[in-house]
Amino acid sequence: MLWQSHILLAEWISRPINLASAAIDRLAGGDLGQREIKVKNRDELGNFISSLNKMVIDLRSVVSLVRSTSDQVASSSEGLGCECRAKFFSFRTGCSYFAKKCFWH
Repeated sequence: MLWQSHILLAEWISRPINLASAAIDRLAGGDLGQREIKVKNRDELGNFISSLNKMVIDLRSVVSLVRSTSDQVASSSEGLGCECRAKFFSFRTGCSYFAKKCFWH
């Protein structure tokens, strides 16, 4: 009977650790689409899993913000590049029509 309680205790401890380990491996591989890990533990393991879940959510937010910002920077730089090329072309050739069209963009 005592050995059965040890097995249950080992499973109760190892299951959340194994879930967390698998989630961390997926994160390391770039997978931010994983689901929240559900655990019933209200001890150190439960706190650890809750922190891991929060970290995944925060990482998703950071990645989303970086994507949005990089898209804005790319969009702005395209416009600036066209504007700078147009001014240079107009200055060098004296032809403002093509500069306004920015036809090589």
